[in-house]
Amino acid sequence: MQGTLGELGPRATEAFAPAIKCAFHAAMSYTQSTGKDAEVVSKEEFRPLMIFLGRYFELLIMFDQVDMSDDRRLDRREFELALPLLTSWGVKVADPDEEFRKIDLDGSGRVRFDEFAGWALAHDLDLTPGDTRDNVPLNELEHNLASRHAGAAKHGEAPRPKAV
Repeated sequence: MQGTLGELGPRATEAFAPAIKCAFHAAMSYTQSTGKDAEVVSKEEFRPLMIFLGRYFELLIMFDQVDMSDDRRLDRREFELALPLLTSWGVKVADPDEEFRKIDLDGSGRVRFDEFAGWALAHDLDLTPGDTRDNVPLNELEHNLASRHAGAAKHGEAPRPKAV
């Protein structure tokens, strides 16, 4: 994805929309928001939303690697060609036809991102096996983040991003 920041904004939003939508709905479901409360992210929902965004972005990367036609849907052939990749992410598929039918919840013959994400989460697919960051308790992650920026916070200034 190349272009100016102005051009990149709408394209990035479109590219990441499936993951953002799934993460938003997961956060709302997690906190059991209903009615008007389910339309905006509250303070209590913000942290779960960030966690879900990270996970769904990872799943979107996986989905995009499997979706060779770039049509935002997986057909049976793409699924079968991706079996070695799926195995590297931690799932072994004994019967590709049967598994594809299980993933294709609406029976359309094409798997959407949300269908793939549900299946991937149920099978605990992992884009980066061996990455131990997922095993660290969240409160420890928060502590590490806070201590990393403690020096700047003591002096009343925000940490500065590195120049690109």
